[in-house]
Amino acid sequence: MLIMNLYSVGNLTALKRAAVGEVFDAQPALRPARIGDDPPRTVVGDSIAPHLAAPDLPIWLIGAEKRKEEGATWFIDLNPEWTVVGGPGDTERVVRATSELTLIVGPERARAAGGPDGLAAFFTELGDAFGATYGCIFPEEYYDKLDAWFPDVGGRPDPCEGLGSVYWMQYFGPAFAGRYPGLRDLPLTRTTPRGATVYRATDRPEQTLQPEGGPLEGDWREPLVSVLGEEPFRFDLSVNAALPSVEEHAAQDPDSEPAPADLVERLAREARERAERRASEYTRAHERRVRLEHRRVPPTEVDTSQEWSTSFDSDQIPRFWKALRACLAPDVTGPYAGALSREMTNAPRGDAGEVCLGSAHGAFVLSWWADDEESLIVAVHGPPAVIRRVERAVD
Repeated sequence: MLIMNLYSVGNLTALKRAAVGEVFDAQPALRPARIGDDPPRTVVGDSIAPHLAAPDLPIWLIGAEKRKEEGATWFIDLNPEWTVVGGPGDTERVVRATSELTLIVGPERARAAGGPDGLAAFFTELGDAFGATYGCIFPEEYYDKLDAWFPDVGGRPDPCEGLGSVYWMQYFGPAFAGRYPGLRDLPLTRTTPRGATVYRATDRPEQTLQPEGGPLEGDWREPLVSVLGEEPFRFDLSVNAALPSVEEHAAQDPDSEPAPADLVERLAREARERAERRASEYTRAHERRVRLEHRRVPPTEVDTSQEWSTSFDSDQIPRFWKALRACLAPDVTGPYAGALSREMTNAPRGDAGEVCLGSAHGAFVLSWWADDEESLIVAVHGPPAVIRRVERAVD
């Protein structure tokens, strides 16, 4: 069983969806037999293009005669998911559509499609029609390798967070070629009419299952790693800076339809309401902490010989405080700590602070700086006993 993933930025216009359908029509062995939700479903017939070009695009397309999993093909998530991203210079907000297309191809259909060469041609044409930013094909068993290599993050290929490994075949959209021009010089690559690069790491997909060490080790992985470096493969659960941004990908697809006006208006209203709630919560928490500050006697002698620091998403701050409460006391418990936690969670961009706290393992200094509205840099300066406990608790 082969997994084929493709990712796209930009609204799937009727013209683009019809082009995707034409690629399937040219390869009937991989074309779904039925289309629609489960149930009901509609028989596709001789062409799937009219179905995909219809205004109400089905979310699930299931194609497997008699529903035999070993010969199945699934379309998944062709409906775009609208997301809000930062605009140029972070001066505006832009609504972008992101889409994912996933197929599971059984060995019978793979052979009927022409084997590895036929799948490579289909993958290339489908990626161009879909306007893909990134895509990959790998044996289903490769999921076991990803789970072993990345047990803490549920590693799955993602064009924003991390690629994870080198796969049997990968589709790199035009933005990748702009960031890494050496891609086009690799052996076993082809440049598509859209300007994307399709890289084939081995002759046959099962060769990628050979037992080797880490996700980037092995002779067959080395050529691609030598061009991209290791950073694009590592998972960053916010945004991996070594990968092209959503806006870089969108710039390669200027004909994409904009988001509906009512959606843009609703998302903007919800963003304003969230910002107002954050500002109100921050003000209340800050004022309460200042009042409580006058009632406490902070430590006067602090050994700040060691440092621990990290960056958190704002919604992770309550978990950080829970970890601190599990290992340090007394100043990280009680009303003062609660107010401080809420203040840090809702800190506006550029906000910074520093407090001195006591614990059973020595006093320490806690400082923070709001890099933006969504993330916070936190540092602890204190004696070795405190730093060791913070490291263990947060890990």
